[in-house]
Amino acid sequence: MKKKLIPIAIGSLLGTVSIGTHAQASYTIFGNFAAQMESISATDSVTATGAPSPLTDRPNRLRLSNVSSDLGVRASVKIGNGLTGVASAVTGLNADGSTAQAGMWGTAKDVFVGLSFDEAGTLKLGRLTGAARWISGTPDFSPAGAGPQDNQAALSGAAGIVSPLFNARLDNAIGFESVRWNGFSVRGYYSANEGKSNSAVTTGQRISDHSYSLGAQYVNGPLDLRAAYELRNDKQTLNAGSGAKTSDKVYRIGARYTLPTSTIVAITFDRQNYSDDTATGTARRSLSKSGWVIGAKHNFGKHAVYGGFGSAGNYSGRLANGTALDGANTGMRQVVLAYNYAINKELVFDTFVSVLQNRSRARYDYDSGGLGSIGSGAKLTAIGAGLRYSF
Repeated sequence: MKKKLIPIAIGSLLGTVSIGTHAQASYTIFGNFAAQMESISATDSVTATGAPSPLTDRPNRLRLSNVSSDLGVRASVKIGNGLTGVASAVTGLNADGSTAQAGMWGTAKDVFVGLSFDEAGTLKLGRLTGAARWISGTPDFSPAGAGPQDNQAALSGAAGIVSPLFNARLDNAIGFESVRWNGFSVRGYYSANEGKSNSAVTTGQRISDHSYSLGAQYVNGPLDLRAAYELRNDKQTLNAGSGAKTSDKVYRIGARYTLPTSTIVAITFDRQNYSDDTATGTARRSLSKSGWVIGAKHNFGKHAVYGGFGSAGNYSGRLANGTALDGANTGMRQVVLAYNYAINKELVFDTFVSVLQNRSRARYDYDSGGLGSIGSGAKLTAIGAGLRYSF
C-alpha cells in the first residue's frame, strides 16, 4: 500500500515546501521487496566437438534470486494554472545478498524531474523508460516483469549473438508523455549524444550516440492497442566493435483485451534491424529478425494463473563483403506457466515453470534472471517460487 507522507508525519525529515502562499508539496515513498528460490539449468546439447563445454553446459543448480526489488520516492507540488512540478527517483535493491550489487543498492531505475500540464501531459528530464521497453511488457503478466517467468526472451535480441539496448532505459533523456484524448495518447523521448566524438580512433568515423523513441496508445473499454518505434545510434551493437558507425532500430506493436470473464489476453510483435556502416570483410553489415509473444492471465478471487508463449524467427542479413548471412536454425521458443496467490494487498506468492528451447545455432537466454554464457542449442529450464511485498 502506497502511503503519502504528510508534513506532520515527516516534517523533521522532508520539511514542508511552499510556493507563494498556495502550493504545498506532497511526497510518496513506495517500493517492493521480492525474492524467489529457483532450480535452473541450461543444457548445451550442440557444440562444435559434439561434447558439452563446462563453460556453457550449466547443470541444474539452486539459487535465491532478487526479482527487481526497488525503493522510490515521488514528489509533486501544485504551481497553479494547471501546472504541477513533479520528481521521482527509483533505485534497485539487493534482496539476495549477491556481490553483483554494492551493499543493499542496485542501479538507478527511472529518475526524473519535470512539469505536468493538466490538459496536455508531463515533460520529464532524467533516466526514462522508452517506448520500446514499455511495449515489450504488453503480454507479460509476471508480477515485476522480471525473473525467468518474464516471457519476453523472444524480443531480447537476435539469437543471443546481438544484444541490443531496446529493453534498457534511456539515459541523458528528455521525454513527453501526453494525457489521453478520446482514448488516444502519445509519448516521445530523446536521449542526448553525450558520447559524441569528432572521429573514432579505430575507424576515423564521427560517432554520435543519440536515440529517439516514439510510442502511441489507444484505449477503448476492454481494448488496449500500443505501438512503438525506436532508433539508437552508434551503440556499437552489431559487431561489438569500438568506434563502429551503427544503427539499431525496432518496430513494436502490442494489444491487450479484457474478456467479460476478467481474463486478459495480449500479444506483442517486433521487428529489429541492425546495421554497421564500418564493417569490412566477413563482419556483419546488416541483420534483421522478428519475434512475437502471446500471454494471458485469469484472476479468480485471490488466485491468478498466467502464462505465455514466445517465438523468435531466424535472422537474415548480409556481410560486408556482400555475402548473405546464414541464419538457419537461429530461432527459439519459450513457454511460461505460473500461479499467483494474493495473501493480502501487500504480499503475493508466485510460483512458475519457464522453458526456453534454442534452435541448434541460437544462444538466447532468459530476458531477466538468465544464466549467461550458454551454448548454442541450449535448453533452459527454470522452476521457482517466491514472495513479493509491495508498499
